[in-house]
Amino acid sequence: MSLARIARIGGALYLVEIALGIFAEAFVRGKLVDSSDAAATSAHILLSQGLWRAGFVADLAMLVCDVVVTLALYAILRPVHRHLALVAAAFSLVTDAIQATCATFHLAPLLLLTTHHGSLRTTAPEVLQGLVHFALQLRDFGNMAGLVFFGVHCALVGFLIAKLPGLSKPLGVVLVLAGLCYLVNSLAWFLAPSFAGSLYPTILLPCLVAELSLALWLLFSSHPWSQAITDPGMSEVR
Repeated sequence: MSLARIARIGGALYLVEIALGIFAEAFVRGKLVDSSDAAATSAHILLSQGLWRAGFVADLAMLVCDVVVTLALYAILRPVHRHLALVAAAFSLVTDAIQATCATFHLAPLLLLTTHHGSLRTTAPEVLQGLVHFALQLRDFGNMAGLVFFGVHCALVGFLIAKLPGLSKPLGVVLVLAGLCYLVNSLAWFLAPSFAGSLYPTILLPCLVAELSLALWLLFSSHPWSQAITDPGMSEVR
């Protein structure tokens, strides 16, 4: 399979991945979760079980897409620098593994609220609601941990893309900036939550722009990586 076709497949799946992520975050968790009211969150989830399950499936489908996108980016960027491309892919796959674990915490509230046997059957509603809130907090913290690795991935991909000919350098710079934004957002979330609240969601806007630009670049660019294969000055020294 040619690199141009690999790039188009990667770009198309990246757009699907972005759409799935927006659906799960904005139209499922954003609609049903009230971080200040565990009782309201529990009620919303119970009333919209199908939507909550759809969010879980969207999370998993997004990660499946991301594995393919990661492999596509590795194939494209390997001629620029094999080792850095491999490291970038590894960071992305670690992100996927962490976020796959986080996806189970998305489903946990529904299991807590709909399981009617064992000790959960006699658990007070207030306790169950507290457990729901705790599970969602674990999902959020795990997601932020995963984005630390994804931030490094973005920065490395941006660095490699910036070395390609043509108009690739601006995209590379934007991706490096996006990686830094992911890192700052996650570290602020862990070290200074109140400060992180003042940054979100503005700090992630460059990330959305960068990832959409990368997807469109993969789909529609003139494929500058083909020159990287034939230009000895751009390849790593073996």
